[in-house]
Amino acid sequence: MLEAALDYARLGYTVVPINAGSKLPSVKWRDLQTNPWDANQIKAHWEKHPAHGIGIIPASRNTVVIDADVYKADTVQQDFAQICIDHQIDLSEAVTVKTPSGGLHVWLQISEAVRSGSDVLADGIDIRCEGGYAIVPPSLNEAGKPYRWGEAGSVFDNPILEPCHPNLIEKMKVKRESESAEVFDLDSFMEQPAADNREKTMRNSVFRVGMEFARRYNAIPPDDLWLQMAWALYTSEPNVRPRNGRTLEQDDRGETMMRAKIRSSRIEVQERLNKGLLDDPDFPRFDLPDVDQEPPLIASHYRITGGADIPPREWIYGKHYIRKFLSATVAPGGVGKSQQAITEALSMACGFDLLRDRAMLNDRYRVWYFNLEDPIEELARRVEATAKYFNLTNENIQDRLLIDSGRDQKLLIAKEVKGEIVAVTPVIESIISEIREKEIDVLIVDPFIHSHAVSENANEAVGEVVDHWKYIANMANCAIEMIHHTRKLNGTEASAEDSRGASALVNAARSVRAISRVPKEQVERAGIEDDPRRFFYSGVGDKANLAPPPDSNQWRKLVSVDLGNATPEYPDGDNIGVVTAFEPPNAFDMITVHHLIDVQTLMAKGDERIRKSEQSAEWIGYLVSEVCEIPSETKPQKIRIKEIIKAWVESGSIVETQIKNNHRRNVLGYEVGTFAK
Repeated sequence: MLEAALDYARLGYTVVPINAGSKLPSVKWRDLQTNPWDANQIKAHWEKHPAHGIGIIPASRNTVVIDADVYKADTVQQDFAQICIDHQIDLSEAVTVKTPSGGLHVWLQISEAVRSGSDVLADGIDIRCEGGYAIVPPSLNEAGKPYRWGEAGSVFDNPILEPCHPNLIEKMKVKRESESAEVFDLDSFMEQPAADNREKTMRNSVFRVGMEFARRYNAIPPDDLWLQMAWALYTSEPNVRPRNGRTLEQDDRGETMMRAKIRSSRIEVQERLNKGLLDDPDFPRFDLPDVDQEPPLIASHYRITGGADIPPREWIYGKHYIRKFLSATVAPGGVGKSQQAITEALSMACGFDLLRDRAMLNDRYRVWYFNLEDPIEELARRVEATAKYFNLTNENIQDRLLIDSGRDQKLLIAKEVKGEIVAVTPVIESIISEIREKEIDVLIVDPFIHSHAVSENANEAVGEVVDHWKYIANMANCAIEMIHHTRKLNGTEASAEDSRGASALVNAARSVRAISRVPKEQVERAGIEDDPRRFFYSGVGDKANLAPPPDSNQWRKLVSVDLGNATPEYPDGDNIGVVTAFEPPNAFDMITVHHLIDVQTLMAKGDERIRKSEQSAEWIGYLVSEVCEIPSETKPQKIRIKEIIKAWVESGSIVETQIKNNHRRNVLGYEVGTFAK
């Protein structure tokens, strides 16, 4: 991107940095129209933001870009084809750019600049020239698809562009002039001469309110509500002073003038809403003024389109982490939830799943792990131990892992003040700003309870906290994972419903998984000799609103990793638990039908080890142990042998029956059933 940006600048175009995966500039681009960046400024920006896309201001090099959204409708294609015919545009010769969405940009040399505008030549056909910018290759859209040069090659291959026909220039100019009375143009609107600063302030107030309302409610405010909020914002400005002793309101012109500005602003805000271009840095986010009425409910029409044009859900890791949504993991203390979060964070940063044989993920992601309990040194121990176990280096994660501790900085987004739940707005806005600035894909908060100061048992209060986190996920376009404690379980397995305190978090999260320690009996039943405390389930009691739950619970194992940090004062150093994938052994591992045939043969020949009771010296398990070469000294080993016997009984290969013991008494034993082949 840096080299391309420098190339455009060398060619004479004013370069505009564009947020990664977006169409929106990352700076106040209008300033660049009069003060374009030089090579050093371009280098400084793209070295800091290497993923930012590139825009250019066409008028800076006597260029007009015709932007035809030919993918939207047949009528747009037909109108565009007619324009090409009428004005001698040969698409095989002209420089063109194919947009990721299927649109087409045509670059033409122009003898005099024309104003940029939407639907200037026809519906769906815009022009970009003076007061506008165009996205250029090799920029990417939010799905990672690139802008590409067309058949005639790039502007670098064709520095002398095809000329724009004079009749087409006149058509652009005439169209813009004829619409000037009814179509709102932001640049000209903001540059209109004002009788005094109060009218300029009024224009700004009207437009800011319209933009913020559209961002929040995905709709344009009704005139009366727009008037109330804009008037409240306008009258709060310090430069709104009486003129000749009379305010605009007192001279009966205030409401009339503001309604006129609302009408002018409506078209521009609606257009930005339709095109998803509301996040303009020239109009930063702010709290809408309080008015006497709640924002209105607005019913929105829906048209069936078949669904193919709807972007797929952006799963980041498995079916749990998903962009713009809240997910949660609930578990009792000391099981391994924090260690699992760190292993998953490293997986996402590396781009391959450490818990699934390094299966490749869709991408490599920036992950911010914010632990609100432990000091940064302890977090470093866990990360380093995990990296050591999985043989990871900085080459794997580069700058994609961010770690912070609540001991160093607070992450409190809401608190209770005199019975009211109050959002800590500066913290919320700084989280959003930091995620956007560092292009973070995933935020993991561990644990949820320390991100707020409200009663954890008050469902309404916790619900407000959750709403703030959902707002952050949506505004920052990232996945947010909450690590949460369970209530006391008294030995039972955890489920999503066992989360501690109010149920609001579990109810609002789109994916909730529970972590439980595997019961000791089940560890032994699986034939595992290791310490049962090292094993846990991940996924018990899943609540998955956006994806079906997994077919079975996933086992995990905590392994101890020597960090190698021993000192003379602490010669033992640190041994850190690291979460790894684990597949419980199958009782029939390395057992074949030949083992069964050998057991049946020995039974048929009169081997006395056919008793059912394992207390007997003639227990059939000892025969199975000998033939299958499985030790039978420990409880897990005997459990495995009994699992094999049970399976052979269920298949009819051996049959339970009454046999005579040495005292000629009937006891339970086995005989051969259906001979195996």
